Amino acid sequence: MKSQVKDNYQITVATFDKHAKQYQDKYLEFAPYTQSYDCLLSYLTEHSRLLDISCGPGGISRYLVAKEPKLTVFGIDLAPQMISLAKQNVPSGHFELMDCRHLHKLIDRNMPPFDLIACGFALPYLSQTDLVAFFAHLRALIAPQGIVYLSTMEGEDSRSGLQTGSTGDSVYVHYHQYDFIEQQLAANGFQIRDVKRQLFPASEGTTDLFILAQAGA
Repeated sequence: MKSQVKDNYQITVATFDKHAKQYQDKYLEFAPYTQSYDCLLSYLTEHSRLLDISCGPGGISRYLVAKEPKLTVFGIDLAPQMISLAKQNVPSGHFELMDCRHLHKLIDRNMPPFDLIACGFALPYLSQTDLVAFFAHLRALIAPQGIVYLSTMEGEDSRSGLQTGSTGDSVYVHYHQYDFIEQQLAANGFQIRDVKRQLFPASEGTTDLFILAQAGA
């Protein structure tokens, strides 16, 4: 079972790495998603530090830096081509190759806490078991009263599985329900500040879930 789980993650990362440019072309300025970043603007200052988890081509960081050029950006992703694109799109940011299941490595580095943590559509590629540790790590990395932005695809876990696209490449998608995410956030001292849902504008009919949460003092 463990080797199968490992293979699923490797398959997913390989697909994102292979199609990084196509992903960027579709989603870097994808209005239904960029509009969701506006909820972060009231929390931005020139002194803010952003951790962009599974940053992809740097879409969230790019959008926020355009609004606050002095924003300090630290981004991670497991696909090398995504990191390469993020560096091009956000020259002022710092981007590293890192698995978001291994956030303890950032904790071990004793980095200054982050005022904002963004995690755009990484949750669909993490299992429920992964998320238990993931949210605990977020709490350790965020500043008191810091803000977390999350986006994912909402649905029953029973829908999770390997999905193959028209190119023949696959990703393993995990569906999560709001109640589970809310419980994990609450267990780690976060309060929900905003929740939005929207249907993905395509034939799949999936529901995208956007959550804004705030850490306790």
